[in-house]
Amino acid sequence: MECPYCGKEMTAGFVQGARVVYFTEEEHAFFFLPGRKDIKLTRDNFFAPTCGAYQCPECRMVIIPYGKGNDGKTEEKQNTPDGPLT
Repeated sequence: MECPYCGKEMTAGFVQGARVVYFTEEEHAFFFLPGRKDIKLTRDNFFAPTCGAYQCPECRMVIIPYGKGNDGKTEEKQNTPDGPLT
């Protein structure tokens, strides 16, 4: 994937955490219960919540595609000689 900021090639990889990771518009200081507007970035996985991501070493930015289909495999990691994994 090409970085939308500098145009250089990004590195495909993963974002992982100890618990499910969400994008929120507001910072929660102590306790977090996801709301309707919060976006779950990692798939449900009790041991290592994971989602595919791209990072640009030049800009130091990480891009995380989210939603159905981001199962922890970025485009580069999905492609096989027979096509994308399903």
